[in-house]
Order: sequence, then structure tokens, then C-alpha cells
Amino acid sequence: QFLHDSRELVIIFSEQPLASLLSLIISLLVMKWIRSVRIFLKLLWMRFFYWFLDRDKCKPSAMVRDVLLIGDGFAEGFGDRFAIGSVAGLGNRIEELAAKEEKLRMRWQFINAGKYGTTSEDWLPSDPHSQYHKVFNSPKYQHVEVVLIMLGSCDSLKGTCVESPKQTVDNIKELAERLATTGRTVFIATIPQQNQSQSDGIRLCNRERNTHLREFIDSDNSKKIFLGPELDSFVFRRPDIYCIDALHLNSTGYQRLAMEWIELLLLPLIAIEWKYWKSVL
Repeated sequence: QFLHDSRELVIIFSEQPLASLLSLIISLLVMKWIRSVRIFLKLLWMRFFYWFLDRDKCKPSAMVRDVLLIGDGFAEGFGDRFAIGSVAGLGNRIEELAAKEEKLRMRWQFINAGKYGTTSEDWLPSDPHSQYHKVFNSPKYQHVEVVLIMLGSCDSLKGTCVESPKQTVDNIKELAERLATTGRTVFIATIPQQNQSQSDGIRLCNRERNTHLREFIDSDNSKKIFLGPELDSFVFRRPDIYCIDALHLNSTGYQRLAMEWIELLLLPLIAIEWKYWKSVL
């Protein structure tokens, strides 16, 4: 059947090459348009979910602490399944796991401040109009002690760092060091290295980005900057954990990522709690 269909296509193209080529181009454009619309609708619903349905947060206090997620679509949770009455979004998934940890005595809230499509240069503290200042100039984030950074996945697609892996890491370094100087503990996730949407060139660039990123974290002397989940590991190379854009994770992938985050954060959060208990005893 496959050979028969292939012969028919060859005959059609040979008899009407221009019409067939035009039909093929139109089909590809329509498919691309449909995909773009689906991505836009998912993004719109996600933003509505966060704005209208995801407001069950307590005012920070001695017993209620906030952890802030910043970065691109991975931090924001694009690709997750946002349904009414369910836990959705990376921050909410981590928060649910933290609430189940018997070793944590305080309530830890994980606040989403990520923005889909942003690059590392969009978060530069040296740019007075960057996302960094839009987030950290807000009074509601002044008390945050722990920041989770997920950046760099869009740097190979747009911006000034498309072919400059080192520039990406320099940007992330500037961001992390500024946060560390304010006394915050910073965790940085690596960049997904292999999925279906990436060409070999992009994979190589992201591999180099992750190499530079690990070197920076290993050389940090502030003791405030740590390596987060390694999204370039084999755990995150399965095509079935990515959403329709083949770049961001789906609900299965984000649940896996949330588990990785809480495993890394458990001891640091316990240390923050213990520091408080010592101060009041």
C-alpha cells in the first residue's frame, strides 16, 4: 500500500509539478498556522489560570516562606495541563510535593514569575527595563530567600546569544550573582539538550552552554549559587514528556521536574527552617 501511494504521488508531481508544489506549500503553511494557534491558546489559558484561578497564597510570615521561580517558559510551566481543580504549573507541583514532606515544618509557597519566550538577556540586572527589575522591584518579592532559575532554552532561537553559548552563561551569571549579593540562595537548572525540535547545531550550542554553566557554578565562591535539575540528562530526553511545541515539557515532564526540584531543595529548605528555630529558642 505504501509503495502504491508513493507511486501515485510521483505520478501526480510529474504530471502537475507546479500545482502539486503549491498544494504542498499551502498544506505546510496551514499546519504551521494551526500549530501556532494551538500554542497561542495554550499560552492564553495558562495566563488566565495563573491570574484568575491560582490565587490561593498566604501572606508571607515566619511560618510561611516563598520560593520564587524565574526564567522562560519552563519556569512558567508552559505545556502543562492547566485544568480547574487540578495541580498545574511547575511551582504548584513543587509546592504540593513540599507540603507532603514531613521534615518541612513551615509552609513553603512556590511563586511563578517566569515568562514564556524570554531569553537570558531579557533578565539582565544591568538593563533597567529587564524582567529582573519588573519582578524584583515589586514589594511582594522582597522577602524571597530562595530563587530558582530556568533560562537559556530560547537563546538558540532568538536574541543576541543564538550562536554565543558563552554569552548566555555570562547573562545567567550576572543574574545569579546579583541575586546572591542580596543574600538569596540561587539554584540554576541546565538547559534541555535534546528534543525533537532541535537541530544538531542547537544541541551542540546547548551542550556548550551547559558546560559553561556547570563551570561557573563549580567556581562560585559565594556558597549561594547551586546547580539545579539537569535537564540535559537522559531522564529529560524522552520525546513523550514534551508538549506540542516539542520544546517545553508536558504534564508528565513537569511532574518529573518537580520531583527533581524538591529532591534538591529539601535540605536547603530544612537549613533555612533550622536557622529560624535557632534564632527563637
